[in-house]
Amino acid sequence: MKKSHTFQTVFNILGPLLYIQGFLLLLPLIPVFIYHEYAQVTSFVIPSLLCLVSGLLLQKYTVYGQIDMIQSMLVCGMAWIVLSLLGCLPFYMGTDFTYLDSFFEAVSGFTTTGITLYTNIEILPKSILFWRGFIQWL
Repeated sequence: MKKSHTFQTVFNILGPLLYIQGFLLLLPLIPVFIYHEYAQVTSFVIPSLLCLVSGLLLQKYTVYGQIDMIQSMLVCGMAWIVLSLLGCLPFYMGTDFTYLDSFFEAVSGFTTTGITLYTNIEILPKSILFWRGFIQWL
C-alpha cells in the first residue's frame, strides 16, 4: 500500500474521533451553568468547535481505505496525541497554566495516570474539575 493511502486512511479514521471529542467537550457546559461559571463557556466551546471542524475537514478531504496493522498502530498513537493536543485547551484557556502544563494534564487524564501539576485543586472551577475527571473516564 502506498504511503499516501496509509495516511489518508489514518486521517480519515481520526475524523470521527475528533467529532466525538468535540461533542464530549460540550458536556462540561452542564457544570458551567449549574455553578454559574459563565467565564468558562469559551474554554469548552472553542475547543469543541476546533475538534468538530478538524474532524469534518479530515473526513471530507481524506479517503478511507483498507486498514492494516501499521495503520491501526498509527491511528492509536496519533489519536492519543491529537486528542490530547485539543483536549488540553480547556485547561489552558480556563486556568493560568501554560500550554505545555495543560498538555501534560490532558495526557495524564487520557492515560489515567492521575498525575497532576495542580497544587491546589480545590480552587479550580467546577467545570474544569469535571473535564479533568471526565477525560480520565474516557
